[in-house]
Amino acid sequence: FQFMVVFGVLSSSVFTLFDHDWRTGMMLPGYAGVVITFVAWTLPESPRWLMSKKGYEAGFAALKRVRHGDVTEEAREIYASIQAQSNIQKVPYSGLVFGDANIRTRFLVCVGMQIAQQMTGVNAFLSYANQLFSQLGFTEEMQKLEVNVMFQGVQMVGCVAGILLVDSKW
Repeated sequence: FQFMVVFGVLSSSVFTLFDHDWRTGMMLPGYAGVVITFVAWTLPESPRWLMSKKGYEAGFAALKRVRHGDVTEEAREIYASIQAQSNIQKVPYSGLVFGDANIRTRFLVCVGMQIAQQMTGVNAFLSYANQLFSQLGFTEEMQKLEVNVMFQGVQMVGCVAGILLVDSKW
């Protein structure tokens, strides 16, 4: 998710480096939305979704289309996982805070991480980059745009490094 956000911001920064019309910049998310609206109808359903909605055989057939070799064991594991999840008790919103201590801890960690992310101040850089670069001494509009693209490029490098390191032994 974070990679796609950073990729989108970098792409829009590069695009606005060449097209300075603010209307075009404001419509970039709309253009992406129009493309997704039409492309989404061409995407196949996932094998897991098919198994949960249309049965084991439909999911098995879809899994066979995307994997090479025998997929029987993987299909069984997916189906067993769906069956196990269907028996899990649903937790009401009040149970997140006032219920089981284990669930409360997980909930508070998730909420705390979101709050901590907002408190890092990265949104200030993303939202007010033009003003910040002006105060740093970049006077011409082109300089500010080029520095913003470089800033977004550094973010992309950091995001990719995080993706590569998150499950590695380092």
